[in-house]
Amino acid sequence: NNTSSDSTNSTPSTLLTGSWDHGLKVYDTSRMDCVLALNGSRVVTSLSRCVNSNVVGTGGPDCTVRLWDMRSGGSVGESVGSGADKTLRQSHKAWVSNVQWSPTDPFVLASTSHDGTLKIWDIRSSLPLHTVN
Repeated sequence: NNTSSDSTNSTPSTLLTGSWDHGLKVYDTSRMDCVLALNGSRVVTSLSRCVNSNVVGTGGPDCTVRLWDMRSGGSVGESVGSGADKTLRQSHKAWVSNVQWSPTDPFVLASTSHDGTLKIWDIRSSLPLHTVN
């Protein structure tokens, strides 16, 4: 089972993981236990947590960036515990290889893809703000 993890944007005692099982999990490393498990609709191979909120951006082989809300145990724009995820409009033409939040703006997310593009998103919109080839 391949996973993607992010400990840099986690709290000191948490670790985020995404996986081919379509899930996003939060582990408490001091307790050595999974404290939150969210189930999505697609494979998660890259992820980044916003430093100013509990929203996680993910990417994967389906060319799409998704947002997950860890505060409610559900997803951004969905009911609590739904496990679904908010999808930004598919804009990349190949696998999303990385996502990264702005260190200063909680609404701005960048994504890169194997299509050779970098996209800048405002998560309040489903379309990218900028595309760099």
